[in-house]
Amino acid sequence: MMFQHDQDLLEDDQPIKYGDQIIPNLLIKTPQARKRKINLNDLMNALNLALKVEHKRFLRKEKERILRPVLLPIRSIDITKIIKEVYEKIVGLFKDRQELTFTELVGSDRKEDKILTFIPLLHLCSKHKVDLEQEEHFGEIKIKLM
Repeated sequence: MMFQHDQDLLEDDQPIKYGDQIIPNLLIKTPQARKRKINLNDLMNALNLALKVEHKRFLRKEKERILRPVLLPIRSIDITKIIKEVYEKIVGLFKDRQELTFTELVGSDRKEDKILTFIPLLHLCSKHKVDLEQEEHFGEIKIKLM
C-alpha cells in the first residue's frame, strides 16, 4: 500500500461532525515523481500529435457534412386526377349503400393503395364533399357523402 493511514493524516486533523454523522479524515496524496524529465521536444511532439488527431476529427466531420444527392422517385402522380377517381368511386358505392368504411373503399392491404386513397379523402373532406368519422385512434374510418 502506498500510503500508511497513520502517517498520512495531518496531526491537527480532528474528526468533523456534521449533524449526527462524523465525516472521515481525508488522506493527502502526493503525486509520484516522474521517471525522467520532460523537455521542450517532448512537449512539441505531444502538441503535434494532438493537432494531427484534431485535424483527422475535422476531416471526418467534413465528410459527414457532405450531402449525398437525394434520389426522388421517377414516377409522378397527378393528385387531382386521383382525387376525382376516389370521389367517383365513393359516389358509385353510395348508390348501393348508405354507409362506407375506408377498408371497403381501399379494397387491398397494400400501403401504397391506402395512402393513395387516404390523401384524396382528406382533400375531399376539406372541400366538404365527404364527411369522415373515426371513433377511436387507429380505428375504422367511416365515410359519409355530403
